[in-house]
Amino acid sequence: MKNNHNRMVIKQGSSFFDRKLYHRKEAIGEMANQIKTLKNQGNSIAIVHSGAVVEGKRRFEQVNVSTDNVSPNVLAAMGSAGISENIWLELMIRKMFSAPMLVTHSEMNNQKHLESILTTMEAMEKSDAIPLINANDALELEELRKLPEGGDNDQLAAEIAGHWGAHTLLLCTDVDGFMVNGEVQKQVSVSDIDSLQEHIYEPSKNGTGSMHSKLQAAAYAARLGINAVIGHAEADYQQIINNQIGTQVVQ
Repeated sequence: MKNNHNRMVIKQGSSFFDRKLYHRKEAIGEMANQIKTLKNQGNSIAIVHSGAVVEGKRRFEQVNVSTDNVSPNVLAAMGSAGISENIWLELMIRKMFSAPMLVTHSEMNNQKHLESILTTMEAMEKSDAIPLINANDALELEELRKLPEGGDNDQLAAEIAGHWGAHTLLLCTDVDGFMVNGEVQKQVSVSDIDSLQEHIYEPSKNGTGSMHSKLQAAAYAARLGINAVIGHAEADYQQIINNQIGTQVVQ
C-alpha cells in the first residue's frame, strides 16, 4: 500500500504498563496528550501495545492470588482488556475515542482476513477513532512461548504500519534509542544491523521486546519506505518522529 503521510503507528511495550498504578496512569495520560497533539496536526494514529500477560498477573496479585498455576493465555485474556480500558479512559478524558482490535499472525498472513482488518481500521479512521491493536495472545499459544526470547509485538506493529500504509512507525522503549558505548545512535542503516549485534541488550525483566526485535521491526518498516524510529516512551514523540532525538533506521 502507498504510504499515507498522515498515518502513524505507535508501539508501546510491556515495560510501559508495568509500573505502579499512579505512575502508569500518569504515563498513559501523557501519552494521550502527545497523541492529541499529533491528531490536532492532522495525523491518524494506531496504537499497537504489548503487556497483556504482565497486566493479567498484576490483576491476580491485586487480590493476593498466585499466578503459578494460571496459564499465560488466561493471563493474556484478562490483561488485554485491562490495558485497553486504561488507554481508552485517558483518551476519552481528552475527547478522543478508541477501540480494541485483537489480531493473530495467521490472520495477518491470510489475505481475506487482512483485508477485513484494514477495512475496520479505515472505518475507525473515518470515525476519528484510534485502533488499540494487540496480538490475540489468548489464542496464539506459539507466540506466548516466545515471550522469554523477546517476541513481543514489535514485528506486528511493523506489519500493521506496512499494510495500513503508515508514513511513520514509532517503537517506544525504556531507553533513549539504540545505544553504542553509552551514546544514542541517531541513525542506523538496515545493512549495519547484523554487525551491531554485540551492542544489543537482552529484554528487561518484564518487557519481552528486546532492542534486537525493535531494530528488526524498524528495518522491516524502513525497507517499505516508512520513517522507522525508536525512542523513549516518555520522550517528546514529535522530536523522535522528526529524528531530533532517538534512533532512525534507514534503508
